[in-house]
Amino acid sequence: MTFLQEITDLKERIARAQSERDAWRASGLQEKYLEAHSLTEALELQLEQLQPPTPSPRDESQRELMDSLAISFRDGVYHLGDYRYDRLADAVNYARLRRTQGIRGS
Repeated sequence: MTFLQEITDLKERIARAQSERDAWRASGLQEKYLEAHSLTEALELQLEQLQPPTPSPRDESQRELMDSLAISFRDGVYHLGDYRYDRLADAVNYARLRRTQGIRGS
């Protein structure tokens, strides 16, 4: 199985698991719903691990934004104080939220 086929297969399994989870939720059977929910989360985690890592910032405007918000990029993740983010957008959103709330440091 090729890498692309593996990702496609996993996405199909996630769609089926989500459908089953939603059906169990509607039925009111809490135990079955929780079981299906756990399976869905496990499959989504597998897919996340297969996705290529977020590339380091190359764009000058991204670097300027990161510098202005004290965000760094090391070891394949974005760092903001003690927090780590896989996506730059998540780090930027949290940095901006901290600024609006007057939070300094980590």
